[in-house]
This record gives sequence, structure tokens and C-alpha cells, in this order.
Amino acid sequence: MKKENLTPIKRNDTCIVCGAKFEPRKDKLYCSDTCKQKAYNDRKQKEEMEGIGNNSNCLTNEAKQNILYTFYFKEYELVKETAKNIEGFKLAQNLTLEEYCFFRKNLSGEVSIDFIIEYIDNFDQEDLIDNNRKLKKKYDDFLDIYHSRSITLNELPEYLRDVTENS
Repeated sequence: MKKENLTPIKRNDTCIVCGAKFEPRKDKLYCSDTCKQKAYNDRKQKEEMEGIGNNSNCLTNEAKQNILYTFYFKEYELVKETAKNIEGFKLAQNLTLEEYCFFRKNLSGEVSIDFIIEYIDNFDQEDLIDNNRKLKKKYDDFLDIYHSRSITLNELPEYLRDVTENS
């Protein structure tokens, strides 16, 4: 005895992309390959945008390839907090997140909070404001990258966790 299919066969006669009518066929949602490709491209674009908006763990491979820099928000907070307790480090004390990322990108690897503060304070606030200074152009270029979602902010790196637990 032959088993009968208990689930009804899905038949669609209207394209879900363009709304055009077509001859109903089993499990077909699109009137043409063009509409099928458009639906695929739209779905991929939506997945990428949702991945970027949520968490870096949810990023698609293509979105991950566009990430140029990764920074640590907690490290930024530690730099500002530590700089407040040290007299004379005005730039580090009044640092915006964008400025922190701009300076921090030049330091690679495991560096101490004190070293980051000293490095940042080698610069002058005017370097980032005055259009006649060379650093201003580099800062503006960096801001374009920063605001194009080519940067991620992550949790505190492992090597700094001891610093926060002891404070």
C-alpha cells in the first residue's frame, strides 16, 4: 500500500517579488529567475544589515571582512577614569570615544593604560581642530572610516581584566 502525502502541496500563482501572475507550479514562489535573484539579493542585504546592527558575533562573513579596527569600550573608560586622577593630562581627560579610537589605532598589542594616556597626551587638542595641521586631515579620514561601520567595540581584552578587578 502506498503512503499518501498528508501535507498539501503548496501552489502559488502570484510572484512574491513583483506580484505578477504566473502558471501555478509546485513550490514555486517567483515568476522568473530575475525575481528569484532579486529576492535572494534583498534577503542577503537584510541579513548583513541586521548582523551589523546587533552584535559582532552575529556579523556575516562579508560584514566581518569590512571591519578595519576593533576597540574596547571599557579600555576607553579606564583611560578617561585614570587620566582624571593624574594632573596635567587634559587631552586624555576630555577624550571623546572617536578621539580615543583615532589615537589607539596607532598602538598595537597589549599596552598599559598609563602608556595609552602618555601617548595621547603627546598631542594637542588643536591638532584635531585646526584645519592647517596635518593631523586634522588624518583625523577626518579616520572619522569617515569610524562612521562607516568599519569599527567594532568589544568587551575588555583579557590582559586588562586583572586591572579592572583590582581597582
